[in-house]
Amino acid sequence: MKMDRSMVLRIFEIAKNRVGIGDSVRLKLVPMKRKIASVSLKTNTIRLNKILISLLGSDVIEYLIIHELIHIKLGTLSHGLDFLREIKKFYSERDIERLENKIVEIVNAYEVMLHS
Repeated sequence: MKMDRSMVLRIFEIAKNRVGIGDSVRLKLVPMKRKIASVSLKTNTIRLNKILISLLGSDVIEYLIIHELIHIKLGTLSHGLDFLREIKKFYSERDIERLENKIVEIVNAYEVMLHS
């Protein structure tokens, strides 16, 4: 199923509740050339690549959002032990690896498409 803005926003609201983050976090869908997602700790804003959203399944979108929400929750961009402990509350190591591999495949395909 092709993801649209309303579906992504629904996933975002559910993910905020799961992670325990309040309404102070914003989500923006913006075109990005090199990234699939990013977060600003200064503004508590998560940005998802608007162009790639339609290529992603809901499982990948949820993972990306939870990943970025954890950065906000911890107040750091680090992927250290605290981050790993937190993300493992939501995903097994196997699921993390599977989702990260999906993301790499999608980004690589997108890069090829851009340069064709």
